[in-house]
Amino acid sequence: MIPIAGPYEFHPGWIACCGDALRLDQQAGLTALNGAKRFGKNVICGHTHRLGKISYSEGYEQNITRTLTGVEVGHLSDRRHVESSNSQQGIAIGEVVDGELIVTPIPARRKGFRLPGQLAI
Repeated sequence: MIPIAGPYEFHPGWIACCGDALRLDQQAGLTALNGAKRFGKNVICGHTHRLGKISYSEGYEQNITRTLTGVEVGHLSDRRHVESSNSQQGIAIGEVVDGELIVTPIPARRKGFRLPGQLAI
């Protein structure tokens, strides 16, 4: 068995890890969010075959003290070889804006991907 690498902090406040290092959840994004709650940092993970982004905020009164985000990056596998019907083809794109990492899940379409503000590729 190949050892699982990570978690690895690749951007301040963001950890990348293999989904196998986390407790798998059936809802897309929740495996990564549970990892974020465990690590206390935002998490992006693969190997779950799910595409999703979900956030959780906590605080008191009307003050949000922390928001954690979990992102699962989907897969690019041939659908004929994927055992579970609960899987989503896609990718995730990260962009740093004013020092903050913004991650956007991009679902696969029949003929490729459509990026925000771009033509289909």
